[in-house]
Amino acid sequence: MIVTIEDVAACRKRLKIEVPADRVTAALDKTTDEFQRQARIPGFRPGNAPRNIVRKRFAKDIESEMQRTLVQEAYKEAVREQKLKVVSDPVIEEVKFQSGDNVSLSFSSVVDLAPEFALPDYKNIALDKQDDTVSDEELEKAVEQMRESRADFQDVVEPRPLAMGDFAIIGFTATHFGQPLHDIEPSARHLSENPNHWLLMKEGQATIPGLAEAIVGMNIGDKWSKLITFPDDYARKTLAGKEFQYNVELKQIKTRVLPELNDELAKTISEGQLNTLDELKARLRTNMVQQKRTANRRKLRDQLYNALLSQVQCDLPESLVEQEREDIVSNIMQQNQQRGMPASLLEQKKAELMESAGKNAADSVKINFILGRIADQEKVEPDRSDLINAAIAMAPQYGMEPAKFLEQLQKNNAIGGLYRVVAREKTVDFLLRANGVVPEPDAPVLSEETLAEAAPVA
Repeated sequence: MIVTIEDVAACRKRLKIEVPADRVTAALDKTTDEFQRQARIPGFRPGNAPRNIVRKRFAKDIESEMQRTLVQEAYKEAVREQKLKVVSDPVIEEVKFQSGDNVSLSFSSVVDLAPEFALPDYKNIALDKQDDTVSDEELEKAVEQMRESRADFQDVVEPRPLAMGDFAIIGFTATHFGQPLHDIEPSARHLSENPNHWLLMKEGQATIPGLAEAIVGMNIGDKWSKLITFPDDYARKTLAGKEFQYNVELKQIKTRVLPELNDELAKTISEGQLNTLDELKARLRTNMVQQKRTANRRKLRDQLYNALLSQVQCDLPESLVEQEREDIVSNIMQQNQQRGMPASLLEQKKAELMESAGKNAADSVKINFILGRIADQEKVEPDRSDLINAAIAMAPQYGMEPAKFLEQLQKNNAIGGLYRVVAREKTVDFLLRANGVVPEPDAPVLSEETLAEAAPVA
């Protein structure tokens, strides 16, 4: 078999493959035999029609089936012989078949290949490990937040101005030189108008920056108009630095009445699982330590990724980057739809999202190649127990027992997605250890974001 390789683009090659005539003839004979066994031709018993009659009657079908089968076989053989690391489905082109005495078959295939690069020194990366202890001050703050979540709200009966620490129930609209805020940023209608908004009167706490400070001193029934400027670094770039006129009506003032911090509150918060406040604090501390470990692992992983990405320069397969970009945008759109953003608005922003997702997509593809090479070199791979532990972690999200969850993954041919995610995280663990950080034994390898990347069962 003659194989010629041409450059098409970075990481993209065209294979030109010529199949030997004797192999084409053998493939034609084999396919003819298969048709002969199944052929139903008037005047002959099924499977007993003469071979020459079958060949003539089904010539086009036989040749078509032979080409389909032989092209696949020849392509796989060429990839294997040339030791190509193909990372995309082949695009088969220019299939040329000639029958008769000078029988021949040739075709070309365009494929994307894994990039070539030298691995950096991945065992000498400076990592900034964060402390995962929970201070008494942090614990008390968390307890107080839980207490606040159980607060009652009482109307202020005595006429008085709105003060810091109150809850204000307000109605508001916002405009920019007469234009409604939601015309400027359609996804921010909650910042544009609300007839019944609950606002905690606390500096720097409002969703609308500076609103609490602007309306302190109002009385119930008052209608004020205030100019509020969104910070230059505001997350929604379309609103950053702009000044909006907020027309606000104060409808009610409420005060928050906190429950007494005691064993009864602990029982209520834990739904009867705990009996004392000390038990609640102990449980809360354990959960907070776990959260810190999860957050610390994420930070360490990001440090690893940034170091590796900065030390490796290589071209990337266009098809993988494009697919990753589409996946990122699809996830963003799905999340925003679940939050109530109209599908039509998301479609309008899709092009903008695709453009902004480009770098993240490239980095994601690149780090996967780097981690894959490291895993190969260090022989890091998941075993059965790793996949089972991952299934145990994921199954509750789908309301299944782990065994049933794994069964469903296998049924949907989705084990590969789980394997890839676990392999990547196991490689991260290897790199943490290699760089002097021992992962905590109870720190989850699969965070919520990595779990979401594994193939779904539905």
